[in-house]
Amino acid sequence: MIAEEISNIKIFMDHLLTKTTFDNCLVNEVIISTFNNFVIDGHINSNYYKDKTNTQPNDYLTEPYSSWKTIKPICYELIKGNRLPLKMSFILAMKRSFIKHLIEGNNIDIQPEDVNDLFMNIKFEKDKLTVITGVSLKVFTMDKSLEKAFDNYIQNLITTLT
Repeated sequence: MIAEEISNIKIFMDHLLTKTTFDNCLVNEVIISTFNNFVIDGHINSNYYKDKTNTQPNDYLTEPYSSWKTIKPICYELIKGNRLPLKMSFILAMKRSFIKHLIEGNNIDIQPEDVNDLFMNIKFEKDKLTVITGVSLKVFTMDKSLEKAFDNYIQNLITTLT
């Protein structure tokens, strides 16, 4: 787990809210505090898709969460304006395909199905923006190579953005 304070908030938030940088991520939860507290639970409601007239999202069968690409415009609408939100929290998860690629690309001795999620928590409060990583496994292991590989990936991403 790493906790990185983002020095250039404007550039990072521009990538998060207007560019495609994070579009391959999934949304676990979003909380935006402006004139109200808005909470978005990113878990896909499968009952919504049982009606044949509704089309299923691409990730419906393989992912438990909605894509950031789908939720991003809603968040942008809540945030845009002349005043900064009081606070924001974005919990983004990585797609199953990313987890598999990260494990294989780093020769990590863990099965992709033993990984619950790889998370990126983006928190803005009191004019500070922080990115915190997290790894959730279904099995116990003392091996931290997956965590280190994910932390390196996120640190490299942050470096290229800011």
